[in-house]
Amino acid sequence: MPALLADWPFHPTVIAGVLLAAVLYWRGLSYSQSRGLARHVPWWRAAAFAAALLVLLLALDSPLESLADRFLWAHMLQHELLTLGAAPLLLFSAPWLPLWRSVPLPARRSTLRWILRRRWPRRLWHQLTRVLWTPTVAWLLFAGVFSLWHIPALYDLALQREEVHTLEHALFLGTALIFWAQAVPSRPLHPRMSYPMQAIYLTTAALQSNVLGSLLVFSTGPIYTWYATQPRSASALPVLSDQHLAGATMDVFVTIVFFVAIVALLGYWLQEDERAPDPARRPAIAN
Repeated sequence: MPALLADWPFHPTVIAGVLLAAVLYWRGLSYSQSRGLARHVPWWRAAAFAAALLVLLLALDSPLESLADRFLWAHMLQHELLTLGAAPLLLFSAPWLPLWRSVPLPARRSTLRWILRRRWPRRLWHQLTRVLWTPTVAWLLFAGVFSLWHIPALYDLALQREEVHTLEHALFLGTALIFWAQAVPSRPLHPRMSYPMQAIYLTTAALQSNVLGSLLVFSTGPIYTWYATQPRSASALPVLSDQHLAGATMDVFVTIVFFVAIVALLGYWLQEDERAPDPARRPAIAN
């Protein structure tokens, strides 16, 4: 236990952010229950929100954070937890309404009045959603940002400078939220694509990530200078084996998460198709 606590980073900003989100969400749920609105927040959405916060803590404030400075596989696992764990769970929980209801009522009313009296906030929101809220842009942002930060120069820079590392993780989570929002309904946000198109959208993203992981799995020499120059004990995982394990971690995580999501989408598509009325069975209308 002492060794485990010694490896625990205890980042105050991460812990404070997670606790604040949990308190605001609980406050919003309490308000909903007091107003008879709790039916809009099923228990499984609350469970998904709690799971998302736990995944964020695991990724950013656990011994995994300390291991990520020494081993590439741990750092890769961090990235997968942020982009394929926390992001879809946050969207699945649809936390926007409870968090909004946690704000005191006078503040909510004054905010809405301020927005309604001015056109530019609505125009800005419309322009942002029109540009960002498209599957093509969301896909390119997600794949592009993830690939860009795995270029050796940027990857090593993020490990050398804490502020760059924080920016990297923030961009991973932010672009992952935009990406998954195209396939995970999160009221008031709704996907624009049909279920088959969502499945294709996720499949192409999975293939892109698998290619990146395969480059690490089949690499024949160290790619990242930071990990190649880190001192390692004789019993520690060698640099090249660590690199191969990192690629395998990415491939396995990506394959499992995307496979489950794609199967679910295809299942919803079949259910939707079965519910659709059959024109051949419609009763004839008498003339």
